[in-house]
Amino acid sequence: MARSRGLAVAAVVALAALPSLAAYREEVLSNGLRVVLVEHRANPMVCSSVIVGTGVVDEPDGLNGASHFLEHLLFNGTATRTQRELYDEVDRYGAYNNATTREDHTLFTLLIQKEFLSKGLEIQADMLFHSTLPPDKFEKEKGIVLEELARDRNDPDYLAGDAFRGFAYAGTPLSRPVLGSEASIKGMSRDAVLAYYKARYVPANMVLVVMGDFEAGGMLEEVRRTFGAAPKGKLPPPSNAAWPEVPDRNLATSPLEAGRSYLHAALPLSIEPYDPRMGAVELLLSALSAGKDAPLSLALTSGADPLVQSFSLSASPRAHGWSTIEFEAVLEKGRDPRPVLDALVGGLRSLQPGGAAWDRIPLARTAERADEALTADNIQYYAMTRSAYLFGSPKDELARRLGSAPSPAEPIEDAASSIRAALPTLRASISGPSLAEGTAAWAPSPASPTPTPRGEASETFPSGLRAWAARSGDSQVFAVHLALTPRSASEPAGKEGIADFLHRMLLRGTMIRDAAALSAALDALGARIKLVDDPAIPYDDYYTTPEYSFVRLEVPAERWREAMALLGEIVRYPRLAPDDVEAVRKEMIDLQKRQSESTRAVAQELAARTLYPGHPLSRPVLGTPASIASVTVDDLRAFHREYVSGRRMVLTAVGPVDPAEVLTAARGALGDLPPGPEPSPVAQPPVTPAGLAADAAVGKGMAQIVIARLFDADPSDEAALAVAGAMLGDRLSFHLREEKGLAYSMSASVTRLAGREKLEVNMGTRQANVDEALRGLRDGIAEFAAATPDPGHVERAVNALRGRLLMRRMTRINQAYFAALDLMAGREAGDGKKRLDALPRVRPDDVARVAKAYLDPGACATLIVR
Repeated sequence: MARSRGLAVAAVVALAALPSLAAYREEVLSNGLRVVLVEHRANPMVCSSVIVGTGVVDEPDGLNGASHFLEHLLFNGTATRTQRELYDEVDRYGAYNNATTREDHTLFTLLIQKEFLSKGLEIQADMLFHSTLPPDKFEKEKGIVLEELARDRNDPDYLAGDAFRGFAYAGTPLSRPVLGSEASIKGMSRDAVLAYYKARYVPANMVLVVMGDFEAGGMLEEVRRTFGAAPKGKLPPPSNAAWPEVPDRNLATSPLEAGRSYLHAALPLSIEPYDPRMGAVELLLSALSAGKDAPLSLALTSGADPLVQSFSLSASPRAHGWSTIEFEAVLEKGRDPRPVLDALVGGLRSLQPGGAAWDRIPLARTAERADEALTADNIQYYAMTRSAYLFGSPKDELARRLGSAPSPAEPIEDAASSIRAALPTLRASISGPSLAEGTAAWAPSPASPTPTPRGEASETFPSGLRAWAARSGDSQVFAVHLALTPRSASEPAGKEGIADFLHRMLLRGTMIRDAAALSAALDALGARIKLVDDPAIPYDDYYTTPEYSFVRLEVPAERWREAMALLGEIVRYPRLAPDDVEAVRKEMIDLQKRQSESTRAVAQELAARTLYPGHPLSRPVLGTPASIASVTVDDLRAFHREYVSGRRMVLTAVGPVDPAEVLTAARGALGDLPPGPEPSPVAQPPVTPAGLAADAAVGKGMAQIVIARLFDADPSDEAALAVAGAMLGDRLSFHLREEKGLAYSMSASVTRLAGREKLEVNMGTRQANVDEALRGLRDGIAEFAAATPDPGHVERAVNALRGRLLMRRMTRINQAYFAALDLMAGREAGDGKKRLDALPRVRPDDVARVAKAYLDPGACATLIVR
């Protein structure tokens, strides 16, 4: 049966079960502590994370490294617990207790079984508010930190980063290492560190995030009992950013003993971590750099001699205006960093509509949502990875990230403008072998105009498959149309309808997935796929024809790659199981019975047999009862091997995606298909001889009359003939239906078919009216051919016809469909649109001329089904 699916643009919602709004609670205690509670009942564990607003940006002169040093010292004992008692108690409850220091905050994490949660909160609150920084442990911890520093001094990556910070962030706290230096650690006094501890470790300078298996009301009481008991304290003043002017000599070099060079660059970005623009900045940087096909990845890592061995580009969100965009790359030793920096700046400049990364924003958004869902599933790491965004943020910031509260719209263009505005402030350094200590002035190459995105691309693969793709950026739908041609001419004798049979088998499973798994995969993509006519949708069968079969696939643009891969799987590897063959056989025989009961369907088949005797166009798409009854699994497999082959395929795609990328994906999905045998040329159907007539009986009270003719015409007359056909239909319909009441359905058209023109007039009427209706049709055609068209009627017909045809091109899938028609007809994709645009140039004398020349009822075949 036909498969039609709703287009689920937000299909990624199903990636994970995020907490609901009812499972989220946020309050500020009387002592100033901000508390965020997130119920997550998957496992009887609870994670308590405390974000303390203290980092290297807050450290006074002479105390570089104090924030990290305090992280160590707080595990050394409190007013009520020695270090040993702390460690033993944590072990007794099977807890994980750790901490980490960032440039603008410190994070403490306690993961514990839910039944021991009260004890865990007591321990954590005791450490944070009542540590004594034991004098006998103070020097010991200095030694441990100095060991960490010594370890890092043997890491070329760390040394290069240290040199970069010292240059790029000179004059700011960010120039100092988080761990401090040997001199600063050795020079610290306990009194100074203790004073710093008492100033920074106050409830109002903290955010507590508790996530796990608990009930929010009870948890809040536990937090009040433990953390709420701490005195309020005085909130320390923020260390607001003050960025110095960018130096004229903005590229530093330094020697480094290593087998490679390390390039760092940064741009100050005065945006708070929780500002919606920061999320948009991160989205843009991901679209630019994440994935092998990302524009910056292609610029830096493509080819036999790539500019870099590896790289990363990301935002570093920090509170109080200390945020930056940071770039790191590993280069072969001796490579000039300037082309790399040029590529970086060129990529950042391109972050605007029409730029190479802009179309990848939906893909980046999908990855972001997936990361949010998957990270939220791990309560131990969620607050750790989101801590930078929480400190100082508005209420319910975490709820918005979890999807439990509405999020503001992403200010993508504002974020892109902020990035471009920051480009003149770029600072960079490179460390590597054979480099001398020094600085140089570097400026990016002049900005070139934003290139116009490539509008379309086409290729014929080695297999013979013809592929064409066009960019359409004003919709987030990606549509691909796969045509297999010729259809009926490829079917073996006696197996008419086997192409339709095969198409109905394709969604019943592949060699990789059964039908349920395949259906789930399509649902996960939010895809809509159609492989055969859907009888439930009236008048949509204009693309069901003996000339070709089709697969129509629509999907949200962010999932287009997966959709292309799944299309390849569906078409290339059908399961073709015997049970499914029998089910499809019953389905098709039932459809044939329905058609045999329809005067319209029987009339169409009668017309095909009469107008195209012996031609593939005369063969019924659904086959006959005998042909469908004869189809076996082996027949289907043999037909699939020959029919699903490169020479018979035309793939067209339209969507907000780089056409070159679409062709690359098409090569991956279908490019290595076997060519298959060369399809035999299909002769043109014959010109209709005068006097043809045929009739058939259905045994119903209604009748269908078809008057039709296949003829040759000058190509320049095509538009005028189409308008004449539309005007003829209007005239006959008004006279015979509205005035005479003889018809319940009435249509007329002149269309192009297999290189010729086809006049077709259809009328549904009661059997008692057949003779009068037939006379009326013939007289009406003759009178129209002899009449002088009214200019107003011509204009109306042109606009109505063009409007109807344009309506069919509204969707991306139909744009791909019409491009396929052009290619199959040997024309350039888009030629049909040009032909459609010729309609307004048709004049009344053009209509009169073609009507007299071609619209002769005496030259037409007459077919009647009673």
